[in-house]
Amino acid sequence: MIKKIYDNKTLVSTYGSGAGGEVHQLPEMNSDTIFHIFDVFDADFLQKCYKKKGKPGCIISDHLVYQKDLVDHEIQFYGLPLWLERERKQWNLSEFDQLLPETIKTFNFMINKKQTSRFLCCKLVDIFFAKLDYYYTFSGVGRKFDCTKVINEMNMLEKQSPLTELERSQILEPVLLDTHFIESSTTIISQLDQGNSYGRIYYGGNKTSWNSINQIFLNTGVALITETVDFQKSAVFTEKTLFSLLGLNFPIWVGGYQQADTWKKLGFDIFDDLIDHSYQYHDTLIERCVYAIKNNLDILSNLNLVKDLRKIHLQRLLENRYKILNGQLEKYIDEVVNTASVDYQPMLNETVDRFKRSTTNMC
Repeated sequence: MIKKIYDNKTLVSTYGSGAGGEVHQLPEMNSDTIFHIFDVFDADFLQKCYKKKGKPGCIISDHLVYQKDLVDHEIQFYGLPLWLERERKQWNLSEFDQLLPETIKTFNFMINKKQTSRFLCCKLVDIFFAKLDYYYTFSGVGRKFDCTKVINEMNMLEKQSPLTELERSQILEPVLLDTHFIESSTTIISQLDQGNSYGRIYYGGNKTSWNSINQIFLNTGVALITETVDFQKSAVFTEKTLFSLLGLNFPIWVGGYQQADTWKKLGFDIFDDLIDHSYQYHDTLIERCVYAIKNNLDILSNLNLVKDLRKIHLQRLLENRYKILNGQLEKYIDEVVNTASVDYQPMLNETVDRFKRSTTNMC
């Protein structure tokens, strides 16, 4: 935990102490506190902080770019894609050409860590694409899942549930997909289908991972992106979104809230003339996951269509790759900081500089 005083304001940061850190380690907070939270967080974490340490006047996130709970609670929020901006610097444009790779399969996805939206994505693939061939990675972690919250959402929706009775029963069963995790020198094979206390297997860094699995993205047209959001109404972007841009994919975010709109706000093409992104506005996680796939079944299952669309829109796909590797995120970050309240700019700049100076999450 890092604490730094700026005149009458105090910056409290969990950078260096893990995802969110331990609430009991935090100092007391009030309206003069700017709270930088490392990694993703949800409403439960915020409520614990408010209850035990008080409510800050401002929250800075280096992962979440949008967080509806903070908008609703009238706390000043600055969402900066700092982690992704740092990660993308491991690549440069000279590594890629301007050619369109062969489109062999319609879509891809990669899933390692145990998480509700990722379990649901696997189950939806089981249900809707059992006879379709696609490219994916799956560690086998989280085949069985406690679906209590999902069942509660479906019960609440009643007849408005996005699933039929048969689909509802199927989605609560264990994942049927074969474990398919491409090994690298850093993969701990014994964790496959097991995971650890963090609910995932160790895979090494993102550049190592890309070098091992890039064909999964390059040779498919659509990416089913399962970012680290669960039931919270948030939008976050990590290597999963980055890989879809490097691979020249049309993006569908399974589970995120206003995910597509937020990515568009950052300056990227979301291909909303080709992809139905209306799933992003639904209140429940189950709806956001199911409709992401149900509303886009054609492009996810029609290989000839995907091949044609990639050819037609190659320049748009290349432009997205160019932007992510040419500082588009940094431009967005600078714009947010420069237009922020002068009371918060020193703390925002300190948080931005911390990521620029470091190469690891814990320092």
